[in-house]
Amino acid sequence: MNDLSNRNNITRLSQEKPQFETHYLKQSTRFEFDERYLYESWNSKYSTGSKHYLLHDLSPKLALWRHREENSVHKLKWGLFFTLSAIIVWFSIYNAKLPLLAPVLLTSGLLFLGFALFSIKPKSWTYIYDDDGNYVSSIRINQNETDNIRQNRENFQNLLIIAIEKAKQKEYYE
Repeated sequence: MNDLSNRNNITRLSQEKPQFETHYLKQSTRFEFDERYLYESWNSKYSTGSKHYLLHDLSPKLALWRHREENSVHKLKWGLFFTLSAIIVWFSIYNAKLPLLAPVLLTSGLLFLGFALFSIKPKSWTYIYDDDGNYVSSIRINQNETDNIRQNRENFQNLLIIAIEKAKQKEYYE
């Protein structure tokens, strides 16, 4: 009877999951995985959520992407247009009739230029795809990350690739 009670009191030790956390602006995103799932959770000022993906369905090939926002060039053009329009209006006869037009155009132009300069710098991500080549998730790579953070991210990605390959060797039925 003593042997039976000892068997019932056994508790499993939880394995520590490899994890990586990235921060961009006011949002933090955490990735972690176990032998079966990749977990993604995010927390920002406006939203909190989480997703999980079967490792068995993911592709072991992670892609590095570096690109800028699509509309950054349009923001730059509009910023230059409004700024040049403000300069032209300031030195024209319309300035006496519409004295606030030049400051409004200049403010709009500077706002567009500020947004364009913020978004024109290319950003980098590591993209995670499924076996069919569909986008699943991405890990943001900060441009000013330290060597320690870069090493942690690369270690996490390497461990994730190994875990995906191991999961593909197993059969899962749900």
